[in-house]
Amino acid sequence: DSPVSPYAASKRACELFCHTWHSLYGTHVCALRLFTVYGPRQRPEMAFHRFATLMARGEPIPMFGDGSSSRAYTYVADVVASMLAALGQVAGWSVINVGGAHEVALREVIELLGAALGIQPAIDMQPSVPGDVRRTCADLTVARARLGVTPSTDLTTGLALFSEWFWQFGVR
Repeated sequence: DSPVSPYAASKRACELFCHTWHSLYGTHVCALRLFTVYGPRQRPEMAFHRFATLMARGEPIPMFGDGSSSRAYTYVADVVASMLAALGQVAGWSVINVGGAHEVALREVIELLGAALGIQPAIDMQPSVPGDVRRTCADLTVARARLGVTPSTDLTTGLALFSEWFWQFGVR
């Protein structure tokens, strides 16, 4: 409820608008909070695509902080499964987290992505970014109970699928 970055504030503001609309007009709203989504067709400015592009070019990956920040990375197919499940469950007002099952540190993600691409990544250590959160991890209790979904794609498998797509379509 107290975001520390403009990005997080914008997401929370959207939830508040949806809640207001629900309160005023009775609109049924199920707001899904997506946690660090990745996979094939990821936009080029997003982290995994950007990292893969830098690795393919032989350029270093900028790593902000010491690499211990962590996220519950969420494969796109798991997000789609949650969205489809939510379509049948929208009644009243709710917020449901959609995220990966396990937190993984940034340094480990870079190594796993490099392994999936078949490239040893070079790291360019940078200072931490103000407003960047050290860790995000989704509490999936409500998603499991209300939507009947649990993420099924582990990070290694998801990165392999992303890498396959990247080598075929994403290299620039």
